[in-house]
Amino acid sequence: MTVRLIVPLCLLLGSAVVTAQRSTAPAPVPQPVTPGPLQKIKIVANTRLNVPAGCTHGFFLDNDLLVFAIADGEARDEMPLNKYIVCNRRGEVVREYEKVLFWDGGPLMLKVNALNTLLLIDLGTGDQQIIEIDYPAISAFSFNPFSHSFIYALGWQNQIMEYDYESRTSRVLAKLSSGNFLLMSQVSPNEIIYARAKISAYYKMFEDDPYISVQVPLFLINLKHYKEAELTKISRTGILMHFDQDRKELQFIVEERGFLKVLRSGDLKHPRMIRISQLNHYDERWFEGVILHYSEMHPGSGLLACSRLRLNYKGDPKKNKFEIFNLRSKNFAVAGGEIHLLDMQGHCRQLTDSKDKTEVVCDWNPDGDEILYRDDRSGDFYVMELDLKGEFGKKALEIDQKTTIQIRP
Repeated sequence: MTVRLIVPLCLLLGSAVVTAQRSTAPAPVPQPVTPGPLQKIKIVANTRLNVPAGCTHGFFLDNDLLVFAIADGEARDEMPLNKYIVCNRRGEVVREYEKVLFWDGGPLMLKVNALNTLLLIDLGTGDQQIIEIDYPAISAFSFNPFSHSFIYALGWQNQIMEYDYESRTSRVLAKLSSGNFLLMSQVSPNEIIYARAKISAYYKMFEDDPYISVQVPLFLINLKHYKEAELTKISRTGILMHFDQDRKELQFIVEERGFLKVLRSGDLKHPRMIRISQLNHYDERWFEGVILHYSEMHPGSGLLACSRLRLNYKGDPKKNKFEIFNLRSKNFAVAGGEIHLLDMQGHCRQLTDSKDKTEVVCDWNPDGDEILYRDDRSGDFYVMELDLKGEFGKKALEIDQKTTIQIRP
């Protein structure tokens, strides 16, 4: 299961002025050799779904139902909301949830009512409760899988807060040196990982515009011993977070100097490094490569479904803003994109090659033999069925009755 977080990394402000170099034509991209296991994977079917117009992203709720999101206005202080539409494979709408602030596909949802009050809803029981927090100021949020609570941060405050929805009380979990949290997630009962921007600037002689360097370090804090450590940094290709059901631990992946760095919450001292320099290519005017927040981990193996996108920078490259690569930014022009499979040895298999589309991965189905993806140009959604030939074997799906919800018309 991929952890879905409120991650405003794509809106990160700041600038990293690119050093003045002579513009060069894009070099030919070397294609990685596809090894035996990936070569045996076959595409069984590729089906376009009948999805309501305007949906921006989607995911599998289970093997039969899919969820699609569409913008649904704003709450107080221009806080964006979504409508979530639950459909079957024929495109028939089973259920709709309006004015939703946060939902990761689990049994709990945060939404806003007509009075602009924040509600926590248990989708399994239908129970609701009012949450007394300043929700327009939320900068990072995550449900806590180890207790009946969620963690969050407000704006520039330097505090990590916890709200217990059984006792309906809030408390401060940690006070840190600075705020501006971009994401956070509980990885154990006593540990939280989080990211916040680190900004530094220096001025060039006789020039008014400063160089501003923006880094996004990823930290771990131990709540029991109150110790904080920097784990790694998030590059412009973003971060992928995935919960490994077998090991009961969180995996998070970032790019570092031509490698994917795979960290596991159970063993943070020994990250796995996967070479992707054959896939990711940077130039002062364009980028082509794997963008992690548009990629998804297979539910039962180390297979990664990747969105490999081509982005051209707009404007003067020497004044290009530092920003996590994304499809909605005014600083990038999207030139195309395809879907690739990547294993933990760095071998790659290209699944799509549509010159008139920009194909972006959305989700794996729970059985791990289908990929939901979207053409960002047309807005169409597709399901690609794969025959994995037993190389990345399916496993019996374990159902946790405590976290399973039933959606009925």
